[in-house]
Parts: sequence; C-alpha cells; structure tokens
Amino acid sequence: MMSSSTLLTVVVPTYNPRMDHFERVLTSLRAQTQPASDWDLLVVDNLMPGMSGRELADEATRRM
Repeated sequence: MMSSSTLLTVVVPTYNPRMDHFERVLTSLRAQTQPASDWDLLVVDNLMPGMSGRELADEATRRM
C-alpha cells in the first residue's frame, strides 16, 4: 500500500520473467539515490505459470 509520502511507484509487470532481468531491476532499484521511503515497488502478477507473482514479490522484498 502506498504511503502518503510516496513520490514514485515502480511497476514491474511479470509474465515468465527471466530471473537475471528481474535481478537487474532489483539491483538498479537498490542503487537509487532516492530514499526507499520515497518510492514503492509494485510487482504485477500476469498469471504466469510456475512461480507466482506473490512468490516473485516476496523474493523482491527479501532482496530489497
């Protein structure tokens, strides 16, 4: 859920994402100079087979 101080929401649609690409997205977000409290990451599950969007979002949370 977005907080009232969120300035930016990064939306990542997922459907069979290549994990190396997803890792690059997370690495890029971690490297931002904008404080993490100023932005949100929204992972959208496009009903991909295999790993669910929820699992992918959980993985992103662990890595952030």
